[in-house]
Amino acid sequence: MVAGLVIGGSVGLMFYIAGTLVAAQGQILKASLDSAVHSSPFLNETQKAQTMSL
Repeated sequence: MVAGLVIGGSVGLMFYIAGTLVAAQGQILKASLDSAVHSSPFLNETQKAQTMSL
């Protein structure tokens, strides 16, 4: 009984950590795209807003 709770808790913790890492990587990619779009000399303001979904 206790072993099942420990195993279940550790598996749940691993999924939580993996989900947090995936979410953080997504935020990093979004920030990278935002920086690239913001500094692009080839896009006008309307195109920048449309690309960043504003």
